[in-house]
Amino acid sequence: MASKDYHFDHELELDEATLRTEAELKRLAQRYGLKLVPGEAGFYRLTGAGVEADVHLSDHDLLIRLKLGFLLESTLRGRIEKTLCETMSTLFVS
Repeated sequence: MASKDYHFDHELELDEATLRTEAELKRLAQRYGLKLVPGEAGFYRLTGAGVEADVHLSDHDLLIRLKLGFLLESTLRGRIEKTLCETMSTLFVS
């Protein structure tokens, strides 16, 4: 699996950032047929066929480590990156 990190800064209170992040992760999971597994505080995992994403939300940033299988890497990486960047860049706007 090919792995790539995506980093997004925020200046929101952690409670508000958590609400927004969880809502968006649920939406992305539903859109792409992924399973969302909440972990310890601020940690989440999205999994599906050929996809693994580890997500960590802290009081100042969001880190997404996305791993795609070979087929998805070669065919969908661009579309997934575009969706992530468009969605997450506006997620934390006050």
